[in-house]
Amino acid sequence: MTSKCPKRKKRILITAYHEIGHYLLIKKIQNDFPDISLSVEKIELCPQIFNDKGGKIYMSEESHKIDLYQCSTQFLEEFLLMNLAGFAAGKIFFGYFSGYCFEKDMLYNTSDYMSAKSIASILLERNESTSHVDEIINNSFKSVETYLNQNKSLIDTLAKKLYKCKRFSKTDLSQIDEKYF
Repeated sequence: MTSKCPKRKKRILITAYHEIGHYLLIKKIQNDFPDISLSVEKIELCPQIFNDKGGKIYMSEESHKIDLYQCSTQFLEEFLLMNLAGFAAGKIFFGYFSGYCFEKDMLYNTSDYMSAKSIASILLERNESTSHVDEIINNSFKSVETYLNQNKSLIDTLAKKLYKCKRFSKTDLSQIDEKYF
């Protein structure tokens, strides 16, 4: 069976778009929920660490202390969108989900999807609705696609910059924030 994974450089480019998709939703959450400490320390494309297929957003220590069970439903809905934003960016710019190996069945094995599924489960418990986790994720995916499509130019600009330099430091992110947000 032939792998559907693109060549190395294209995988790294796709990863840049994936990470910037997440970053845009983090910026939206920061704007909508200023009292919640959610901040990015750096963004890296890490081909040497993740077998040419990965990147990472490093969140502040405070960001890791957020108790999702104590957060508002609106925050959880946006946090769910943030977890799906990388996939949506891949679909918008390249026509398929961006995960470690760009095949649809691999989507379900990524940490982003597993986080989204956990958040959707919390939302489902709160709402006591007849929805299913997959339905919540599908509806959220449509919402994040809409948001990212409205910001395609900015995503394109930032992803190309990230691809070129492979890393945004805290200083780089501050300059990006001043210029674009």
